[in-house]
Amino acid sequence: MIVDILNQILQDKGGRKRLIKEFQSIVWNNDKSIELLRNLAYDLDFYEQDELIRAEDVAYYGDERLEYEVKMVIELLKKSPKKNRR
Repeated sequence: MIVDILNQILQDKGGRKRLIKEFQSIVWNNDKSIELLRNLAYDLDFYEQDELIRAEDVAYYGDERLEYEVKMVIELLKKSPKKNRR
């Protein structure tokens, strides 16, 4: 389920904001979420599609970093025991 949402974030650029919020909601509302997912959920708060808004703060990042971060987490989840994928 988590990997499915992460894959959707990668594929659906137009729906990224909505999908990120959905992912974050799942992670924050599941007290069994692993640290890897909690860290990604936090980091995604700094994703900003709009270049002008990104220019306002160096903490904001765009699509390239988002895709890198999400892909890394997917790879780490694939390598981890199944119980950690909640």
